[in-house]
Amino acid sequence: MSELVEYNPVEEIQHEEHIHHRCHPLHLTWVSGFNPRVSLLNVSTSRDRKELVLASGNALLFYCYDGEREKITPVIGHKNVVNMIGCDESGRFVVSSDCSYCINVWDRQAGGGESHHHPIAIRTIFEPFKANGDIGAVSLSCDGKYLLAGGGIPNEQGSQLKLWSWTVGNDFPDDSITLPTRLGRIKAIHFCPDRGRRNQFVVTLDSGVVFGAWDCKEQKLSIQVPKRHGFQDYNDTVFVERTDRAVSVTGAGMAVLWSNDRKFSDAQEGGVQRKEFLKYLHLKYASINVVRSCDEKIVTGDDDGEIRFYDNSMKILYWFKQEDLEPIRTLSFELVETRRWKQPAEPIEGDDQTPKEESTEKKVVLNIEDIAPKDVSFDARPVIVRGFVSATKSGKIYDIDIVYNKIQELFLQSPSIITAFDVHSARSELCTCDGNGRFVVYDLKTKSMRLALDVPIQRTRRGRITTLAYSPCGTFMAGGAENGFLWMVEPNLMILAGSSPLQFTSEKIRLDESNTITLLHREKDDWQVMGNCATHRLVDLAFLSATDFVSIGEDRQLPGEDYFLFITNNNIYVHHLPIDGNPFKYLAVRGHPKRLKGLQVAWTVRCAFTFGEGDHAVSMWKINTSPLYDNLKHAGTGLDPFCTLLPGGKRGCYVREILSLFFYNQISPKNSDGDAELTLRDAMNVQDVPNYLRSIGFHMSEYEEQNLCKEMELTGTYFLTFEEVLKLFLNHRTAAGGPPTSEDVRTAVTYVGATTSSGKVDLVRLITLLASMGEPMEPKTTEAYCRILFPAAFEANEQDGSPAPECGTGEDCTNYIAIDEFADRLC
Repeated sequence: MSELVEYNPVEEIQHEEHIHHRCHPLHLTWVSGFNPRVSLLNVSTSRDRKELVLASGNALLFYCYDGEREKITPVIGHKNVVNMIGCDESGRFVVSSDCSYCINVWDRQAGGGESHHHPIAIRTIFEPFKANGDIGAVSLSCDGKYLLAGGGIPNEQGSQLKLWSWTVGNDFPDDSITLPTRLGRIKAIHFCPDRGRRNQFVVTLDSGVVFGAWDCKEQKLSIQVPKRHGFQDYNDTVFVERTDRAVSVTGAGMAVLWSNDRKFSDAQEGGVQRKEFLKYLHLKYASINVVRSCDEKIVTGDDDGEIRFYDNSMKILYWFKQEDLEPIRTLSFELVETRRWKQPAEPIEGDDQTPKEESTEKKVVLNIEDIAPKDVSFDARPVIVRGFVSATKSGKIYDIDIVYNKIQELFLQSPSIITAFDVHSARSELCTCDGNGRFVVYDLKTKSMRLALDVPIQRTRRGRITTLAYSPCGTFMAGGAENGFLWMVEPNLMILAGSSPLQFTSEKIRLDESNTITLLHREKDDWQVMGNCATHRLVDLAFLSATDFVSIGEDRQLPGEDYFLFITNNNIYVHHLPIDGNPFKYLAVRGHPKRLKGLQVAWTVRCAFTFGEGDHAVSMWKINTSPLYDNLKHAGTGLDPFCTLLPGGKRGCYVREILSLFFYNQISPKNSDGDAELTLRDAMNVQDVPNYLRSIGFHMSEYEEQNLCKEMELTGTYFLTFEEVLKLFLNHRTAAGGPPTSEDVRTAVTYVGATTSSGKVDLVRLITLLASMGEPMEPKTTEAYCRILFPAAFEANEQDGSPAPECGTGEDCTNYIAIDEFADRLC
């Protein structure tokens, strides 16, 4: 494609209804925090409306605050954790990348600038570095024409830079270049904002800085690495606006200035402008994490929580510290400049007072220079800079305007990784706990924090709280820790129910990693242990009454209505009841890029809640069962949906063959009665089912056969139809779905130790091992099978005239069998 095509959604679709929600069983609607390790973006174009882009897991959060309400629009477009986001100078196009899978370009104004629809991913680049490493950083040029990505394996092959003219739609980069290995991994990429130099960029790496440019005529990338000056641990580098300089900051509190190399002042058009070291300044004894250039000011943020403002020559102008003094990770400025004049207040509608007449001269608006803070120079000039947003290491976001002396906290705090959460069974309430022992209660209707409590956990003694549980009435809440402590909290007031925690075990308290149930009873203000008992591997439990409760093992679920939800490592499933193996009865969405660790369902709001490994927030998913109904409606009846799991489908050769074997079983000699007439029917004796399933490809063990027979007993009949037998086959067979291959047999016999150094199978050793490992086999039975499969191993002794050996001794099996022959005979 050669141009962008506007997306115009159908006008009849309601504001809260989204197209992609109608075909997904779960839709991400809200997240209780963000990932503070990923720099956020400030894409605000007005002081009256704050717009941010944040990352949380594999989702992007488009945040908006108009002074009264907060709105969060989460979108999922990545398979792995989002590690970098950027935008063009207009803020319309946002680029995001994950660790290794893809890069997305999002259009925030899809359907028109005034629309409130979801941002749409209009361009996706899959696996930009293939198997050659991860994505380290991405950036869009200020005019939005070019996308630059850096990544690779820096320690082995050196980092790579790749550039796309992404609006053209090429799958392959326009050009790529490799950086020196000694520079380390890529941390950040920034394009030059000045007109006429927007093709130039700077790359910050662990041990150096690289300046580069894109020549659109020659379609070529070029780079220049300035000479080293002994500096290490670079954190960030930016171009200084309206100058030929650039400034870098380091973890040692240094600022390094670069300027044009005077020896190469006549650079070719489109080529890189060579830089040389100008000077360095030791600004802090703390790490300087971020540097930005805006409104002819250079702004830095450091680990002391201090924000400093310098002029373009690095002369200090102004500084201030936040109250919490937390390390600053991000500084992001608005996309519009601060007005030089303050508009007069308009009269309020409905005000009966007559406005006073004023002369034209008195109606002149107020000059902002009169209210702006003054710098530290002798001239005391006003420091005027547009508003910006800062994010701290502990997950706090501040909207800062030094001109009007305003600091406001935005969004929800995300100080630490979530370790446990629970939802109230009757109220629209969510409670989370993080690694610092901070309990936070959220109101799910308003999506806001209601109460918080800091529990004095022992962080150095495995004190992290790993599970939370509300009481059914909501009066109490229990939190179990890694060291066996049990903290009791009153959630309505968010206070501890006792002065110290209970400890009745030294093991880690966690529902899914325990096989012991302990019952507690409250007496006045204290909790007493009544007793405990051993149980199966526990998933969850629920009280039926004051004296009875039921526990659920890991092989069962708690269903809700006609559906139940369950999670795997990465996916969240919605399954329609009853469970019969129909593949069209469940749908899933990718819930986490690493591993899901918890799932709760709040039927009061008909939503599911999850969190996963490394998350700073809990995700809220709206449950939508309509796609499941559509699936079942179009799947067909009878065996139609089940046959889709077999090769060739319902009309394939495999189904016809197993159907023939089903009827051949009824005319086998063991089922015939002399010359009596045979009557074929669509039913099979349950005693014949195990061997029939083995004949069609399910080679079950004795233990699996016992489970199968027990399930058939519960049906209450002695005969099963072909449809019932086929369902048993599909539900009991292994996940791979087919018989073992020759390679599987070779791997198994080698693993158990029945092979020799020459690569042959020792039948004597195999008979001995099968009698003592796993499900033991009788030596006589094993030898009988060996005589049938490998008669040559016994013929040698018989031809020598030696007496027939006794079965089971293994001494008669003196010959070895080649492993390939052994595998081929068994398959």
